[in-house]
Amino acid sequence: MKKLILLLMAVLLIGSLSACAEMERLFPWLPEFGTAAPAEDPLLGEDAPSQISGHPVVYDLDDMNLINHDLDGSDLLEHITLYTTAGTESAIVTIISDGAYYENWELQAGEGIIFVDAWSIELYYFSRRRETAAESVAWSFERDREDGYFIEDSVLTASPIRASADRQTAFLAVREELENGRVRVLLYLAQNVPDSNEVVLLDMVLFPGLWETQEEHNDAVLEAFSELIGIDLSVYLEEFAGRTIEI
Repeated sequence: MKKLILLLMAVLLIGSLSACAEMERLFPWLPEFGTAAPAEDPLLGEDAPSQISGHPVVYDLDDMNLINHDLDGSDLLEHITLYTTAGTESAIVTIISDGAYYENWELQAGEGIIFVDAWSIELYYFSRRRETAAESVAWSFERDREDGYFIEDSVLTASPIRASADRQTAFLAVREELENGRVRVLLYLAQNVPDSNEVVLLDMVLFPGLWETQEEHNDAVLEAFSELIGIDLSVYLEEFAGRTIEI
């Protein structure tokens, strides 16, 4: 869980020596994002924001999908129902299966939240409502900063928020580098549920330092998730942590 990993990583910081990391860290893949769409873009409407909570918004996200996946008998992933805080069904989402791969696999599901701990990959689903997908990912990142989830004195580098032209999906990537050089990769994804006021928010946390404990399986899980969601998530392990996935 986030709090347990937070304590573990804090312990790992003790005794480490490092210089202050520079805040001007660049994302090698940023050029493909283009530039933030102007508010007067006729496709988006006059109210389309170019920033949300101080984060630039780029309207170039295509074909991302978080719900109702066809798993086709997958033994890596499985379906679960995400409920709203009122106890009604929000959407069918996808989680990592336990199988025989994880010694301490954990699932917690309640109204408005689902948590899966697969050791080097954590999934947090939240049920949100009455906001755009971009607002959801910005809210989640800012909440993590305000609640002290990130390690003190770590360096955060956030991508622009990528959103679809219809503002129904959004994605935000964050790299956290600790003083001892360790890295966490945080991916915030959100989708408005069609024909409703509901939003599915997924926070995915990748721990590159733990990846080798189940490397081949973790690679396969991330590849399967990437194909379902429509975003190559391995890019962020490679660019943020120097880890290349080979299937």
